[in-house]
Amino acid sequence: MDDIPIIEIQSATASVSSPVSTRTIPAPISPRRPSPPGAESPSPPSTPGHRRGKSESQNLLPPTSKNLFQYSTTREFRYDQPEEDGQEGRESPNWQGVAGSLNRTRRQKWRDFLVDVLTIAAGLPFFALAGAIIRLDGKPVKRQQENVLNQCIKGVSTKSPQSSVYADYKKAATLFPLVFSVVVGRLMVKLASWKVERGSTVGSLERLMGSKTVGGTIITQVRLWHFSLAGLGLILLWLLSPVGGQAVLRILSTTSTRTVSNAAVNYLNSRQQVYAGLPAFDSWYPGFAGIFTASLLAPMAVKAGPLDLWGNLKIPYFSGLANVTEDSNGWKQSPQTNYTPSYSSIFGIPISGVPTGNATFNVQSTYVELSCSNRTSSRTRSLNFFSNPGLISTNGPFVSAQNVTFQTLWTMGYLGDNVTDLTNNITIQSLDSLSNQTESGTFLPGLLLYQDFTGSQNVTSIYCVPLQKYIESEITCTQSSPGAPQSCGVTAQRLSLLPHMPNTLTLMTYPQVFNGLSSLLPRSTQQLNHIDLLQNYLEQPLSNSYIQSTPWPSFTSPPTESRLQNISLQDFGDRLGSLINAFLHGAQLNSTTYLTGEAHSLPQQQLATTPSSMSAQIKALSPSFTLLTNSTIPGLDHYSISIPFLALFLLASLVIPLSALVSMILSRVTLSRDYLGCVSSLARESRYVEFPDGGVGLDGLKRSRMCSEWRVRLGDVGDVDGGWSIGTGVALTVGRYALGDEAKTRVVDGRKLYL
Repeated sequence: MDDIPIIEIQSATASVSSPVSTRTIPAPISPRRPSPPGAESPSPPSTPGHRRGKSESQNLLPPTSKNLFQYSTTREFRYDQPEEDGQEGRESPNWQGVAGSLNRTRRQKWRDFLVDVLTIAAGLPFFALAGAIIRLDGKPVKRQQENVLNQCIKGVSTKSPQSSVYADYKKAATLFPLVFSVVVGRLMVKLASWKVERGSTVGSLERLMGSKTVGGTIITQVRLWHFSLAGLGLILLWLLSPVGGQAVLRILSTTSTRTVSNAAVNYLNSRQQVYAGLPAFDSWYPGFAGIFTASLLAPMAVKAGPLDLWGNLKIPYFSGLANVTEDSNGWKQSPQTNYTPSYSSIFGIPISGVPTGNATFNVQSTYVELSCSNRTSSRTRSLNFFSNPGLISTNGPFVSAQNVTFQTLWTMGYLGDNVTDLTNNITIQSLDSLSNQTESGTFLPGLLLYQDFTGSQNVTSIYCVPLQKYIESEITCTQSSPGAPQSCGVTAQRLSLLPHMPNTLTLMTYPQVFNGLSSLLPRSTQQLNHIDLLQNYLEQPLSNSYIQSTPWPSFTSPPTESRLQNISLQDFGDRLGSLINAFLHGAQLNSTTYLTGEAHSLPQQQLATTPSSMSAQIKALSPSFTLLTNSTIPGLDHYSISIPFLALFLLASLVIPLSALVSMILSRVTLSRDYLGCVSSLARESRYVEFPDGGVGLDGLKRSRMCSEWRVRLGDVGDVDGGWSIGTGVALTVGRYALGDEAKTRVVDGRKLYL
């Protein structure tokens, strides 16, 4: 192509100066604007083969020979390209060949100003959120207010308390990194454009252009493999993006104010005297029978729960924690999951004076635990025939209050020591009334025999060893406000450290106690329509329908043997033990009154503040214990802010408007547009791409959008002239590797050398 002359523009008319060479420019173009009337075009050299431009086709130029140039002002001129082969069909942009000023137009300035305002304003909501959080510090929590804050911070979508409209709040934790990346990423581009206009190193520019995201910043610094303070500063700057997003989640929290107070708690002494077998028990035995039957038929949730029907605390078997490791003080914590306690009695221990709030105190108690290890079945009856096994009778060997007859449904007998001779007062039936020497004595365990005669022909006999357990339980009670339901439960247990008799001595070693047990317990529930509530409870304690409606096995169709043969000995011992303990607790003085909701009438004792004072009250057979406990009453929740996380969030938020301000300043002092990092910029500078000149007022992305259909390829654009000489003087064919038009480049060959 012939050399193209450069135009020197001095006024409304121009002259052509010295020529310089230029590269080939594709396809004809449309005129950017018509020349004003009276403007003249310079006379170009006579160059054949040119097409008439749109400026002439619209009769804007006089009908002269082909003009290569036209201009109307001192700001831009128009250049009509000569015809080129191979460019037909490619649409040229309207700025092709138009020389323009780098100064921004008024429209561009307003657009940039709007973008700057938006980026500066993008960081203001985070400061507003921080200010709202700071104002709440130390103030009482209002649930509606807390709801809104949680929605703003965490993005929870909830139903508005004032309306039925669902409000979706932006997640501050998610929105912050997005806003940060947009604003700071724009700053990196503006800074790179400013530096490249004034001259900079490639490494510095690449470091900036690669720092548009957190990950991109780190990867760029690593791949450049050159440590610099600028690179470290960029990494620290971008790390504020995830730090700020996470800090906002941890600024606000709530704290509860608590009031600690002391209260005296009163509870029934389960180690006091038992009146079973004595005439005094007859006065409250009918009441006992009523609440005993009611407890057998209590709802399943009550039977399996920590409280009985009247809110008394039930004590679990300590043996249920056999697989739990004890601490240095012997305590075993009750598991919170995968643990179903088995309770030592269907009655709980009456407790009064438990204060409102959260209270924790220890309770001393005792119960009988049965360890059953043998079960037999032998024939005792047939039609009009009954054979007494002869094991249980008033004379032994297993002593009972009554003899076995053909009408006996079930009975119990005891074989073991008689402690009457060891007591100081035979009218007092309490193990703690025995002489002090008994505590250090050795006694063989007794043996309890339970016989079931409800089978069609056989008697089922189960042998159990009773042991008296002394347990200390840690009790936790919770009550939100006066009058609200109180929830109590055993949270830990250990063997009692207070003095007590050997475990092999139980209350059954008192003959009168066992006589009362063996005679009155079978009569505590009614026997109607061949249904025994107590026996059915032993078989299926949680099914009230089974307990109330299942007849004796001998009255089913067809008749069967005792159903006690179908349950484990462990379950049988736990269930029978809970009924025996209920009877023994019910035989204590005025127990039915205390058990049925009158625990507040328990007599208050002197505060038991030490183990010795507690032991003294036990020896004195005190009906109740009084101890001091601390109660923690939760107050109003208050907001609390974390100063370190607030500072991090404010610092990260401050970067957003500062970056926007710096970007605005750089935009004003930089003439060039955002040129770096765009494929159109790379193609414009490549001499192997027939890319249109002009459009200096366009940024890279806008130019790419206008020329999005241009096809280019990074490949072989031709061989190097003369080849490449090697040591032997032989010239090899060497290709040139560059970005060029797709139609004029070839796919690279892995067997070929390239420059």
